[in-house]
Amino acid sequence: MAKRKNKKVVLELIRRVNGIGPKLADKIWDAYGNDTEEMIVLDPKRVAREIGGVSVKRAFAAREQLLAASSEPMAAADPLMLESVTVSDHSVLAETTDADAGLTTATHGQVVPDVLTKHQVREVMLRQWDTSHAQRRHADEVLKRHYEKLLDQPNVTGAHVGFRRRGGGRNAESVSGSLEVCIRIHVNRKFPSNSAAFNDYRIALEIPPTIEGVPTDVTERSYATLDLPDLVEAQPAAVDTGEFETELMGGIEIAKVGMPFNGGTLGGIVFAGFQRRLITNQHVAGKIASKVNQPASGTVPPGFSAEIGTVVDSEMPPAGGTGSIDCAIIALRSGGRDVRPKIKGLQPPRFRSAKLTSPDVHRTTAIKVGAVTGRTEGIVKSVSTFVDVNGAKMPNQIIVESEDGSEIIKGGDSGSLLLVKASDDTLFNVVGLVHARSSDGTAMVATHFDEIETRFAVKASL
Repeated sequence: MAKRKNKKVVLELIRRVNGIGPKLADKIWDAYGNDTEEMIVLDPKRVAREIGGVSVKRAFAAREQLLAASSEPMAAADPLMLESVTVSDHSVLAETTDADAGLTTATHGQVVPDVLTKHQVREVMLRQWDTSHAQRRHADEVLKRHYEKLLDQPNVTGAHVGFRRRGGGRNAESVSGSLEVCIRIHVNRKFPSNSAAFNDYRIALEIPPTIEGVPTDVTERSYATLDLPDLVEAQPAAVDTGEFETELMGGIEIAKVGMPFNGGTLGGIVFAGFQRRLITNQHVAGKIASKVNQPASGTVPPGFSAEIGTVVDSEMPPAGGTGSIDCAIIALRSGGRDVRPKIKGLQPPRFRSAKLTSPDVHRTTAIKVGAVTGRTEGIVKSVSTFVDVNGAKMPNQIIVESEDGSEIIKGGDSGSLLLVKASDDTLFNVVGLVHARSSDGTAMVATHFDEIETRFAVKASL
């Protein structure tokens, strides 16, 4: 069992979190006493619900402070929780290098012929994925029956159907033979077996090795957006670049009026009938009747107005609630700036809506243009993930991951449209609306665009 930190140490650590000062830290301690550290580590969502002034983001930041300060080594995990842990989908592709092509290597005295390159490993994996329809459909149905229970667990942040890999080897036979369809469960932290977390039966029992016969696998990842724009206290973020745009288009910085440090990205132009509208996230622009500025700071040259429009429709699940959409539709300000149906840095003006499906998984490259990181891209890893974002359960989400482990999204990129090239650079398919990111920025989460079209009666093009 981990040794508990004393009151002074715990308070000092959680006071370091932006937005949690001495008074709020004392309030947390008054509520939980000597169990404060354990409560924050095991169930930060509960802390956010029960302690006024502590947002989900702040609770998780406090959790990270406490875990980072722990002197416990990350030893082998408890077999009950991590019995099925192997490698991630990405690491299946990352095990070899191009220099391995055509080589024959000796491992422990055995010759392993035809070692595969990264590209060849991907081809083997795709063939295996394409021939596993029945297993994937069954796993999808099982996950649909169990995702709410999984996301209720204090350490679980998401789940999707994917591959896990058993065993080693880098030739075609060993790679294809070791891939297995599974339910991949995302967690905030893989706890070591000597952690105090295992004194809590919820942590120890939350991830069984199988669910209705489908094996499970565990990957460490959490998801979040910026703090919500309706909070009174603004939180500094990588937003407010101060870039004023004479024309409104996708990929530029916007913010709710009065909240310059909680802004994001204008996704683009959509059409409600023949009327032009702007699209972004509700957590960027706010609820119905909120005013929106460009740039986030509200500072514009003489003769221009910072205000570009008003939110006329929006939706986002609250903490503790369930919903698949985080979107705001903005009506343009009369007499405002010119509007261009394009996305900054992308030359083709032609867009159409489309839907990602199972054949796109592991195969399709998706693009977003954010106000902070600009154009970045990654591989579609799932089109039906269940995730926990800021304490809300969000089913049927798209997950796009960086191919090389680099950061592809930062705070301020929320609201970007997710795009896929239709054939070349003359036409893009609009497939989603980005609203969240993984904690390390190597993955982004998006809502399917057809859900947005249905809910808000808008189109990506006329």
